[in-house]
Amino acid sequence: MNDEVKKLTCRETTYLVCGARDEALTPAQHSQLARHLQGCDACRVASRQFADLFAQLDVLFAAGAGPKTK
Repeated sequence: MNDEVKKLTCRETTYLVCGARDEALTPAQHSQLARHLQGCDACRVASRQFADLFAQLDVLFAAGAGPKTK
């Protein structure tokens, strides 16, 4: 099956949403993800929640990454 027309499951979508944080998606993955998110309310909500979580983690890591004072 051609990757461009393969439909993603919700589980596969979760992996792509999380994986995209660490490395860029291929054009085919990006297209599949966008198509799935367009038609799946639950994954759209989860994707926004992951984005919020990742943003909060970035803030926490940045705050802890500075020089330590005694």
